[in-house]
Amino acid sequence: MTETQLQAAVAARIQELCTTFGIRPPSVSLDLTGATAGQALWPANHIRLNEVLLRENLAAFLAEVIPHELCHLWQRQLGKTDRPHGRVWQALMRRMGVEPRRCHRFDLASARTRRLRHFAYACACGPQSLSSRRHNKAQRGEALYRCRRCGQTLVRAP
Repeated sequence: MTETQLQAAVAARIQELCTTFGIRPPSVSLDLTGATAGQALWPANHIRLNEVLLRENLAAFLAEVIPHELCHLWQRQLGKTDRPHGRVWQALMRRMGVEPRRCHRFDLASARTRRLRHFAYACACGPQSLSSRRHNKAQRGEALYRCRRCGQTLVRAP
């Protein structure tokens, strides 16, 4: 299935749900990566979808993921600020005829192409490891990380 066909299938499902339930239609992009299937960005009224998972699980995306993300936007459009997967969101999912589940159950083998690097750090307990994300924050001075056992601040190992 081409990207154009995928986008058409997604757009048709979103249009169907928005028309049926009176939801303001969002913009959509297929630029999400990693293990996340979808993401709703309510201030922008935008939905991001994982193209790899979408290709492999088209029927489940149309039946579950798109309603899941639309309900997040719908909740905000209704002025409800309940928790993201709270009672309001769950009620909206049921109204759409979808079982309210927080997480998908897709095979992630092909979606997890990017691995985080780890960097060597140390404390009084010995060697520790920080992910590239935490390492970068530490290097920029945005965060300090402490050992959970001894409480000492982790320092970059030579």
